[in-house]
Amino acid sequence: TDVVRAAERAREAEREWETLARVIAPKADVTERFLSVCRAIIADAERLGQYRAEAEHARDRVEAALARRQALCVRVEALEGPGVPEQIAAATAEWNRLTALPGEQGGGLERRFRAACEARRSQHEFAQQDKAQRAELDVLVEEAERLVEEGPARGLDRWRRLESRWTAVPLLQTSDPDVEPLRRRFARAADRFRQQQEEALAQRAEREQGNLRRLEALLTRLQAAAAAESSKLAAAYGIAVTGTMS
Repeated sequence: TDVVRAAERAREAEREWETLARVIAPKADVTERFLSVCRAIIADAERLGQYRAEAEHARDRVEAALARRQALCVRVEALEGPGVPEQIAAATAEWNRLTALPGEQGGGLERRFRAACEARRSQHEFAQQDKAQRAELDVLVEEAERLVEEGPARGLDRWRRLESRWTAVPLLQTSDPDVEPLRRRFARAADRFRQQQEEALAQRAEREQGNLRRLEALLTRLQAAAAAESSKLAAAYGIAVTGTMS
């Protein structure tokens, strides 16, 4: 730059001045004015060099912070698995320790990072909810299958409560492929339970019909015995009356 070139010329002028001064000694005041001007030019160049070095250092720090923040954005955007909350917390702490980035570039990265954190946090929460619901469905399926194994004597009310809990799980309203096997198992258990209930009702109806037939037969025998007893009483009464009259 002009200042740097001026400093170089000032140094050259100093060297030439020293060479001439060895031949012809200049006046002291002239020498002082000349050297003061040269030194001022050189000092300006040195300050400029220092400013440039500081500016380059600051730019390097900003570029390093920019690269690090971009890397953190990419890292958070790719997070998945059970340790997401802890990894987000660690990334956020690291983000806050970095050199602040002024301007729109810094603001854009800040928004990107915050959005990535929120998206991954929400995704993790939904995944945990889905996991808990799948576990709940698995428990309900096992309970349904156990109820079928125990037989219809456990009662229809228990099955209805179980079925109500099953239909209340929100995950059943999604197309989660992990839910389909559980859905099929529960449907098979439900079909088997209904079949057991129908068989139990048929057996109960058959027993009731058998009991009714036995009661009717018993009633018939009782009626016959009563009629026979009545005949005997009537005959005995007739004999007694005849004997009295004779």
